[in-house]
Amino acid sequence: MQHSCSRSCQHVDETNVGLWNLHTKIDKYNLQCYNEKHDGSGKEVFRAWDERLDRSKVVESDDDPELLFSIPFNGAVKITGLCVIGENGPSHPNTVKLWSNLPELRFENARGKGHQEISLTYDPSGTL
Repeated sequence: MQHSCSRSCQHVDETNVGLWNLHTKIDKYNLQCYNEKHDGSGKEVFRAWDERLDRSKVVESDDDPELLFSIPFNGAVKITGLCVIGENGPSHPNTVKLWSNLPELRFENARGKGHQEISLTYDPSGTL
């Protein structure tokens, strides 16, 4: 829906939020998060749009600043956007690398270039 905000607008068109519900397509039972400080916390960060600001569900890395997610889907998906909310500072992720259809993803092969790489901007409200 069109609106009359300035070019730097961070307004989210709530009518399109339903299109962003990728979390419903994630096979959370088989989702893996490697290097998470607390077991199972990586599964909790994929949630509905209206729960995006819940700071009680976070994932932190254990030994170093890297996290590795292996996210299986329940069917074919097309990712057109990504919302990463984090605290401003050295713990905020600055890059996301994406691979598709790899049988096994480990830190060793994740060190290389991903199929797609996204530079992230600090986004405390999940509206960028």
